[in-house]
Amino acid sequence: MTRLPAVPLALLLGLCACAAPAERAAPAPEPEPGSAADPATHIVLAWLDDQPLTLRDALDTFLTSHASHGGLVRGEPAVRELAGRIIERRLFLAEAHALGVDQDPDLPRIVDDYHVELTEMAFWKQEVADKVQVSDAEVEAFWDKTDVALDLTLVLVPERALAEELRARAEAGADLGALAREHSTHPTRDFDGQLGFVRRGELDRGLEGPAFELQQPGALTPVVAVRDGFAFARLDRRTVNPERPPREMAIPQIRNVLEARAEDELRTAVEERVRAEAGAEVDATRLDKATLLGEGDGEAVVARAAGEVLTLQGFRDLLQLDAVRAADEATVAQAARDLAADWALRASVKHAVRRSGLMQRPDLARKAGVFRDDAVIKMLCDRYIYAGIELDDADVRAWYDGHVATEFTRPPEVLLGCILLAGDEEAQAALQRLREGEDFAALARELSRDPSTARNGGRAGWVRPGSVLPEVEASAFALQPGELAGPIATESGPFVVTVFERRESQVVPFEVARDAARRQLAKARQKEAYATWALRLKERAVTSLDADGVQRAVAWLDEQAAQEQVAEDAARAERAAAAEEAGPSPHGAAAPHGAQPPGHPGGAP
Repeated sequence: MTRLPAVPLALLLGLCACAAPAERAAPAPEPEPGSAADPATHIVLAWLDDQPLTLRDALDTFLTSHASHGGLVRGEPAVRELAGRIIERRLFLAEAHALGVDQDPDLPRIVDDYHVELTEMAFWKQEVADKVQVSDAEVEAFWDKTDVALDLTLVLVPERALAEELRARAEAGADLGALAREHSTHPTRDFDGQLGFVRRGELDRGLEGPAFELQQPGALTPVVAVRDGFAFARLDRRTVNPERPPREMAIPQIRNVLEARAEDELRTAVEERVRAEAGAEVDATRLDKATLLGEGDGEAVVARAAGEVLTLQGFRDLLQLDAVRAADEATVAQAARDLAADWALRASVKHAVRRSGLMQRPDLARKAGVFRDDAVIKMLCDRYIYAGIELDDADVRAWYDGHVATEFTRPPEVLLGCILLAGDEEAQAALQRLREGEDFAALARELSRDPSTARNGGRAGWVRPGSVLPEVEASAFALQPGELAGPIATESGPFVVTVFERRESQVVPFEVARDAARRQLAKARQKEAYATWALRLKERAVTSLDADGVQRAVAWLDEQAAQEQVAEDAARAERAAAAEEAGPSPHGAAAPHGAQPPGHPGGAP
């Protein structure tokens, strides 16, 4: 069951989600990349044996390995490097063609599988993601209901009949905690089914409505279908939401929850439709433990969809038979049904994708073409370029010894505790209380304005250099366990921090690091071999940069980046206007939603 965290370490780690931008007019359509109207197709960057290599050729290749846009390529040095990449790529492809590598019989299947996967993503975007709509009114209505929190005990089981039986027993006075411990498949069974306080958006949608309708402690919900089976819950306590986040933080989270729910509903409807269109069927009578482990007819059909069949032997090949032998019959039957249903769904989706016409989309066909070239170059590397690379134990040990300080030493870590306060006065008062002996965890729960760490007694977990705000890091790694530091000024507010435990830097022994060292050395040797081949191929070819084309490419890419910056600035202004309209939070002056503190660590999600 999905849980929506209140604020996931956003203030300490600087990871604040951005508010959803307001609706705005759609921009004018851009030329289809690769079409005659696309300027990048008419900008020649380089020549290879009298053949022109265009900016579009280079960008198509670049964008397959960068989940971003051409704006990453800025300035003449970057464009020249891009031109060099496409020259090198074409040389390797020509060499692969000369050696017959591109005639590999497996290549068409590999490329087709990728093209289908690519098209499946476009299919789901078209059928689901693009159709999701959540109005501001729906978001506001949900926010109005988040002032309540429920303390629940939960029972989740695979079968409705069992759920109804357990509910009846609970209603008759049986100990629900004992029933959950014995029968529930939810992780809370280890805690007698106690789910703890939950808020709107943190329960499976099937259970949320009935649960929040409960008013009296001890009341039970009906049995409802949820994602993982059938569930019911008991209300133990209904109270004001103790962790209701500020409105400006909650609204984007609520929108995300509602959009995810709408997407789930649409996806379920599409799955049902494509299964029906493909005539998907699963024969559950052949999926019991005895049949799967027996010597029965391997050609018997277990599932079918869109003219494809999954035989019993094919199904056995998908299984880990040792795990089947070790599991009980009910678990095997349920897992086997799920696996067969998943196979039928995937076959149905592929059938729908091929019928949709999306595989003829020019952008997807171009990506499949780039992937084909990637596959050919990989085959060339595996069969020829890397074929002579051999590593012995002495090579690996020498690599380890030469890189032990940079690659095989664990950085220091501290188990960090933090309390975020509203201002310096509050921070000084908190420090004084701590120095007088008050418990850090209790004070964090009472005072901290970061709910995600406050409910854990201020614990932010094990952190290493570069993973927290620099201001906090500088103090934290200077502390010994039990020492305090603060107030530490940040844009989010002043912090008081402590260290519960420390782990000093530690060298990973060669025996433990051997496999990682071998992989790193192999990668380095492969890079050297590739560079040697590239140099040899360039010496045999006639190549040149087109100086005029490089300048035109620089100007065009700068123009694209400027247009993207204008769009980003407009979106930022709309978010700021929306935040101002929302008004100040009644919970105090938290950091503006979407703002990131200075020195936000690079590489964070």
